[in-house]
Amino acid sequence: MTPTISCDASTDACHAETVGPPDYTQSHFVAKGAQRTDTGGEKLLLEKLAQINELLNKPEYTDRDKAEIKALLVELGVGKRDDGEWVNLRQISRGRLLRRPKTGGLEVIASGRDDWIGWVERKS
Repeated sequence: MTPTISCDASTDACHAETVGPPDYTQSHFVAKGAQRTDTGGEKLLLEKLAQINELLNKPEYTDRDKAEIKALLVELGVGKRDDGEWVNLRQISRGRLLRRPKTGGLEVIASGRDDWIGWVERKS
């Protein structure tokens, strides 16, 4: 089964869906400020966190890795700022993972794990 999370930045709402065989689809909607008690949605969030942190720990980021990092950061709600509704992007002391140009968008500027210190963590 393939989990996907899509978020609407204008409303801070996310829709999580797990699609399996044709007769099986789990769908979850998490509205802004909703408690994270839905185990299906929480499981998807944890899976996305594992994916992003696995990418971030690579010694070198390929162009494909950078595209996946950007997509996951947006899905997790930290595309526009480091503190999202459900997760935080921590960029500490040395180097930066990304920059957010005033013209919009998101640019991964780190070339790999050694270029910056940080991680993505779930808010408690």
